[in-house]
Amino acid sequence: MFLYLADELHPAHILLLGEVPGVLGPDGAVVPHITPANFPALRQSLAGSEGVDVTGGMANKVARMVELVQRHPETCVYILSGTEPGLLARLLSLSPSLPGEGMKVLGTRITAR
Repeated sequence: MFLYLADELHPAHILLLGEVPGVLGPDGAVVPHITPANFPALRQSLAGSEGVDVTGGMANKVARMVELVQRHPETCVYILSGTEPGLLARLLSLSPSLPGEGMKVLGTRITAR
């Protein structure tokens, strides 16, 4: 659905909030930045969801978002904790330019480059 919506809406940012603080690598640490170039090396280490997840788990979410940023290189996707109080409000208060290279963001950022 995100691919279809991105084709229609051309968003600058997509925020995906869940139960984990971002995409977790094989060592359990948050992977800060994923691109189409580094995703193949990460793909095998991404686990599925621990709970009920009809979307296919984190590996599928990340694969779809990598595909999305390849089709829409102007879009930046953030995968963040939805359980951290106030995080979404803080991010939205930064709008229209969410943090990028110059500002540390908790979570994972997925971009075309």
